[in-house]
Amino acid sequence: MSKHLISLACLLACLWIAPGVAWAQNEDDPDERRTPVDPPDSRAGDTLRWVLRVINGEAPGKLEDHFSARCIEIGAAKEAIDATTNLRGKHFKNKRVYAVACYESEENPDSLDAVLTGQDVRAYLSVLLVLDAKSGLIAGLNYNATGFGSQPGDWNSFEGDAGSLGGEVSFGCYELVPDPSGGVGGTLKAVYEIDERRMLNIGGVWTLWAVGAVAERVSSGGGSWTDEVELRDEMKCLPGGFLSSKPAGTKIALATLVERALSFSDTTATDHLVGWAGRDQVEAYMTAQMRDARRNLPLLTMRQYFHLKLAPEEATREAWSSAAREARALMLGADGEIGNGSPRWSALGAWTEPRWLDRIGHFANVEDMAKTMADLHRLERREGMQPLAMALREDGGPLTLDPADWKSVAYKGGNEPGSLSQAWLMEHTGGRWYVMTLAWNNLTQPVDEERLGALAKSGVSLLSKHAAEAGPVAPAPAAPAPSPDTRPSGVP
Repeated sequence: MSKHLISLACLLACLWIAPGVAWAQNEDDPDERRTPVDPPDSRAGDTLRWVLRVINGEAPGKLEDHFSARCIEIGAAKEAIDATTNLRGKHFKNKRVYAVACYESEENPDSLDAVLTGQDVRAYLSVLLVLDAKSGLIAGLNYNATGFGSQPGDWNSFEGDAGSLGGEVSFGCYELVPDPSGGVGGTLKAVYEIDERRMLNIGGVWTLWAVGAVAERVSSGGGSWTDEVELRDEMKCLPGGFLSSKPAGTKIALATLVERALSFSDTTATDHLVGWAGRDQVEAYMTAQMRDARRNLPLLTMRQYFHLKLAPEEATREAWSSAAREARALMLGADGEIGNGSPRWSALGAWTEPRWLDRIGHFANVEDMAKTMADLHRLERREGMQPLAMALREDGGPLTLDPADWKSVAYKGGNEPGSLSQAWLMEHTGGRWYVMTLAWNNLTQPVDEERLGALAKSGVSLLSKHAAEAGPVAPAPAAPAPSPDTRPSGVP
């Protein structure tokens, strides 16, 4: 379900023009969100300059000189002018207003989205401008609160910020409602979603499936966190890493592998977890969390994934992406091209642009990611699962959450050129639990981690507001508190 940002009263035929991907700002300024930017040299950019002049006090002139006939006819032009002339006093304390970001649409050069702020005023508004293609006059002009700033706006403006990223963006946040019977399970109740069923490349977030399969086995008595796993050369990944640098045969506690995989994105640890649990068991766990897992079968380990991404020949990637499941399994076998090969690590540094992003990797939608996080919460609440609870929370993610609002946070992120994904499990101080998941793919260019971080921060702010409005609840049975005493011997 996608809840669109803006209904433009003065947009011809109620047309929605999505903001594009061009991002203009001063990269050298330490507070780049406050740095003025010039609108682009285009018809839409010139019109935005006129809008800014009117906001800052210039007389707007005749409507027919600036707005399309249809926009004037339906009365939207007058409403737009009234909003524009009152904007500075209403939102920016009559201070000078300027743009701090401009987004141009690749699909429609006559549309432009910008973020506005005021001199010495910590407030932001988004403006969406659309021109009539024939006349070049304004067909749509709308202002909205935006999550670009430090203060939350609303979910509609949040979706607008998500749409302005470019590429494909999915988002989901859910309240994890406890099992009324007092069990350790729960159900996900959607708070807000954007294209929640769109399958995207989620990068290393798939590690959660390996961890989940391991935790299920330990919880059912099929192993212990103190089990020692021998490092194997054929499972090592990314040379120079903490574990990949250790000699084959080195024994590592299972709890340490989980910690390394979650908190340090250690690819060698992840592949050894798959080896310990078994690929079939990891695939079964993944399938249980997903609406449709077929795109990931058979599951690539990290080493196999890098083999494909770094292969010198496009034919290798084409063979994998076009093969049926049975043929892929043969490629991964001991005698197969991938299973019997080794990644071309020397080519890693040259991989800076999206590479077969939508055809090779690990794929899920934000619902699947949220369900996985919720299931790990189920598992961490079981007896003896303290090492899992501790490993899930050791990283904490890229955001610093307000301790007045959030009691704990579990996090896993993933990335590759063109892809960023993030998943949080957050405990609010009022007793409610939330899961928030984000995925951003761009097939043509790398994505900006800072911009996704700003969006995530806005989402957390809106969740804080939601939790405060919902009020406290009787706390569900808490997960066993992680303690240093629960670490198995030999775990650093």
